[in-house]
Formats: sequence, structure tokens, C-alpha cells
Amino acid sequence: MADDKLKILVVDDEDQLRDFLTDGLLSLGCQVKSTGGAAQGLEMIRQGLREEPWDVLVTDLNLADQDGVWLLKESRKLDPDLVVLIITGYGSVESAVEALQLGAADYIQKPFKLETLKLKLDRSWQARQLGRENRLLKRDLALYQIYDLFMGSPDREKLLNIALQSLNHIAGNAGIKIKLTDGTQKSNPAWQNEFELYALQASLESKGTKHGMIYLKPLEGELDPDQRTGLALLAKNVSLALQNLELMNSLKERMEQLEAQRADLLDSYKYAVLGEISSSLVHEMKNPLSAITLGVEFLGMCTASDDKLQKALGSISKSVERLNMILENLSLYSRDSSDTKSTALLSDIIKKAAGLVNYYLAGKKVKLEINNGEYEKPVMVNQGQIQQALVDLLVFQSKKMDKGGDINIAVNHRDDEMAITMHSPWLVIDQAELAGLMEPALISWQPGRDLSLNLARRLLEENNCRLQVVSSPDRGTEFEMNFAQRH
Repeated sequence: MADDKLKILVVDDEDQLRDFLTDGLLSLGCQVKSTGGAAQGLEMIRQGLREEPWDVLVTDLNLADQDGVWLLKESRKLDPDLVVLIITGYGSVESAVEALQLGAADYIQKPFKLETLKLKLDRSWQARQLGRENRLLKRDLALYQIYDLFMGSPDREKLLNIALQSLNHIAGNAGIKIKLTDGTQKSNPAWQNEFELYALQASLESKGTKHGMIYLKPLEGELDPDQRTGLALLAKNVSLALQNLELMNSLKERMEQLEAQRADLLDSYKYAVLGEISSSLVHEMKNPLSAITLGVEFLGMCTASDDKLQKALGSISKSVERLNMILENLSLYSRDSSDTKSTALLSDIIKKAAGLVNYYLAGKKVKLEINNGEYEKPVMVNQGQIQQALVDLLVFQSKKMDKGGDINIAVNHRDDEMAITMHSPWLVIDQAELAGLMEPALISWQPGRDLSLNLARRLLEENNCRLQVVSSPDRGTEFEMNFAQRH
């Protein structure tokens, strides 16, 4: 104790004993002040918190205005770290034990020697220092656990539990609540809502982003430097962990989106390869079909007088023609990998696209109506890309028309431009959904999102064509494609 000049407050209503205690503690190298009343002693403790806190309170159990237990309770409310030593007579040992249960460091019975008092003070002060170090270690351990969560994959519930433990080590028995901006909160059992109006608040901020607040039950007096440092470190670490949690969740969501998009693009590539294979398959099947056609014709010539055989051969010829028609339509599915553009009539491209989509619409209640108009001017386009865009738009509409309906397709000549319109009177698309569908696919894409409009628009833009989509309950949905001619 020689190296630690303790600041001790003595409270005793017996003048002679108070003077002896003061002189004896001064001789031990302590800073000492004394008073005879509990109320005055409490005021001196409150004043010390504003200037320099007291280290030890030595108080008699029996005082004139209040007892020592009252002073113990009130002083510990003001300063939880204050070491309280109780002086008691032989007849009040039970009260002294109660004082220990309420937080007193020790008690000393009258009469006592200065050496005994010194021993009690040394032991109590060392216990106080060990308690403070233990509290700081627990606080730092909690901060390390939060940092460990920050470096790994933070769990919000676990983070708030650890933060609450750390706050208990920092602020003692103060009522504590952590409240995040999304409404998530954690509080200890002592918390009461009315505390929030007068609370000392610590913002959970990181790089200007507010995540929430830490509320403390109103305390008489100021937080000490250790408490302020701990609160600042805790707020910073929790904020960083929350920010890391948001980033990891965002990254996880983005990775899921990219994985689903990769799967969709892989499917698109598979379909493109299937188109190329179908082109080769059509070519290979044409040869045996030609042989069957010629064989049927030759056999018919040889058996012209047999009506039954002629009828059977007629059925075979019709089946061959139907199969040949299917192959012709299948050839439209072949992928056009050429980047070259050529002059073409939009009505011809629409006919091919409609022929392909009609197979998809088989069994559905969606019907295509085509009007080519009176006059048509050729356009310079990549025919394969325009055909693919039209197929995408037709399939997109048919998917949304669960109850069926008509899709009216028209080719129009407007000023110096050619235009294609697709009108679905019974199809209505919500404006928010339509705005999202028309955004660039890689910006706001979500798993399961239909890419038809995005891909069609990209293909049309590469061919100097503007796509506009309008939808309303009165008119249904109309797709308009304007092909500007370059001079």
C-alpha cells in the first residue's frame, strides 16, 4: 500500500474515533478526509466522482442520521468500484454479514488496532484491483470474441449476446439494451423502457453507416475512463462485425444469383448446341426420307391396279410429308452463328419464328394472328438474331397467359422505318415488374428471373431496333419494335 496513495473517506459520528482513524491512515501515507454523517458522506462521494473518485470508504455501521448499510447501498450505486470497509460492534455482526452480501469488501470489529485496519485495507484494495483486472479481461475477451466473429462468419444473435456480456463487464449493474436499426434488440433483465428517454447512448457507426444504438440505464456521475474506452471499443467492434455480416450476406446472395445465372446461361448454351445438332440431324434424315418417297412412288407405279395397296401407299406418303414438314420447322431451330447482316422481309422472319413457336403452343390456348400489311420494305438485319428475339418475346407472352388468348402480330411501314407490333389484349404486366424486366439483366437479376425481354432487347439493339413495351388493364400489353434504316 506504500506505493498506492489511497484516497480514503472516513464516516463516523464519534468524533474521537473519527480523529484517531484519520490520523492513523494519514500516518500510513493515505489521503484522508472525514465526516460525521451519512448524508454528508454520500455528497462527498458524489463530488469526488466529478473531480477525483474515492478509492475506499470506511464507515461505521451505526450512524446518527442513517446506518452504514444505507450509505453502502447508495455509494455503490454512484460508484460500483468503490471499496467499502464496515466498522461494527460485537452486537451487530449479522448486519455486517448483510453488508458483505450487499458489496462491502470487509468489516472490522471494535475495538481494533491500526495494524488490523491496515491489513484489511491491503487485502480489500488488492481484491478490488484483481476484480478490476478480471472485469477488463472479461471485457477484452468479449471484444476478442466479437473480432473473431468479424473475421469469420458473424451470427447476429451470437454477436448481440456477446456484446451484452461485454457491456455488463463495462457498465456493471446498469440496465443495458442494444437496439439495431432493423428492430433487432437485446436487453438485460433489469432494463425498463423509461430508461431510454434519459439514456447514455453509444452509436454503432462504421464509415458513416449507423447500425443502431447502445442504451445504458441513467447512472449518477460520469463513466470512468476505462468504461468510456470499453464502450467506444465495443461500439466500434460491433459495428464492424455488423458491417461484415451485411457484406457477407450480400456476397452470399450475389454468389447465389451468379450461380443461378450461370445455370441459366448454360441451359441457353445447351439449347444453342442442340440447334446446331438439329440442323445436322435434319440434313441426315432428309436422305432416307427422299429414298422412302421415291420407293413409295415406284411401288405405286408397279401396283397401279391394286386399290388396297394404293390406299396404303397414300397413307405412307402423307406420313412422310408430315415428317418432312416437322423437319423443315426443326431446321428453323438451328443456331445462326453468323454476324453478317443481309436484306430481308420482316414478314418472312415472323413466319419462321411463328412456325417454331407453334410447336411450343401445341395444347395451349394461345393463338397467333399475323397481319403483314399492304406494303413492306426490306430491312438490313441479322436474320437469325431477329428470329431468336421474336421467339423469346412470343414464348415470354405465352408463359404469362395461363388462361389463353390471342397474340396479334403486325408488320407496319411508318415514315422511313419498318415496325413489328405484338399485341396481347388479355395480358397485363404490373408496372414495377415490367420496369424490372426491362432493366439490364446483369444489374438487377434475381434467381428465377425471366431473361427473355433482356435478351430480346439486346439482340434487337444490335440490329438497330428499339423495343418499347406498354401494359395497362385497358389495352393489355403491346410490344413495339422499330427498325431504323441507316443511310
